[in-house]
Amino acid sequence: MAIGVAVAVLTLGSALALVQAATGPVAPATAPVTTPVTAPVTPSGAVATANAPLLVALVARGDGALCLPDGGLCFALNDVAADGSVDIPRTLVVSAGATPGLTLSAGGPPDPGAALEPIALPYRTGERETVHLWASAIALPTSDDPMAGREWLIGIITATSAMYSGGGGEGSRLHLHRFAIAPHAVALGPEILNLPWASSLMIRACFGENDAQRRRGACHDEYNFGGTLVIAPDNDRADDLPQLLYRTQATAYPQTARRGEDSSAAPPLTPADLSHWRDPECSYTRTLRYNAATLRYEMDRAGPDCALYTEP
Repeated sequence: MAIGVAVAVLTLGSALALVQAATGPVAPATAPVTTPVTAPVTPSGAVATANAPLLVALVARGDGALCLPDGGLCFALNDVAADGSVDIPRTLVVSAGATPGLTLSAGGPPDPGAALEPIALPYRTGERETVHLWASAIALPTSDDPMAGREWLIGIITATSAMYSGGGGEGSRLHLHRFAIAPHAVALGPEILNLPWASSLMIRACFGENDAQRRRGACHDEYNFGGTLVIAPDNDRADDLPQLLYRTQATAYPQTARRGEDSSAAPPLTPADLSHWRDPECSYTRTLRYNAATLRYEMDRAGPDCALYTEP
């Protein structure tokens, strides 16, 4: 495994326990393990087969962590200080869920639900910036080598907000990383994908009674953008990582709203205008393929500039 720039080192016994928590028992190269350190956990729809990747919906735990469906592996972000501090570096906390047997240091006792040393992330929480986890993960195809461990693609979502006079909004981006567990380490690779993800903007459009009448009470222009990411139906097993399908939808309300244009210069609204308009240019579908030369996912063709929807 040579993907990580951020690595948490485990003892052999603790790493095996963590791998078992997610995939079942794995034997070290030196000798077969006839009695697992912990009872193997059978993942509930959370493991890809040898031939195909699998998109997994993570399950929220009471403490805010997101876990594989069987609870064997959980992800969380470090807590943000309650004292109002800004510009806080974020870290990824990985734990073995409710599975006992994870040892964090040589000779340490088993600690159910214990976490590894936090892995530093290249993202920070600021005055108007937030960071949270993508509520899905992509389990990558398994290897024939029992020592190869397991790999997932996990996502971090960063959001930026802004406030205007009588309005405001927030826009977020999805950052995809390669995450791996091998018998000697847990590793988080660098960013391999960065996409516009979701945004919601509201801009004041009425500044008096006359404006409210001309706009039939629709006194804010609204702009929304949303993306989805799934595994593409046609995947080439020769690829290092699976092809992905990215779909977006962008809408404006009312029908005549166009960000960057002066709404006061537009004709009075009609009843038919009081509905959402779907922007055909910024509602699109792209296939994403991993480029081993650049170590990043790339679109099959360039996406349009939709900053008027995605940037608050």
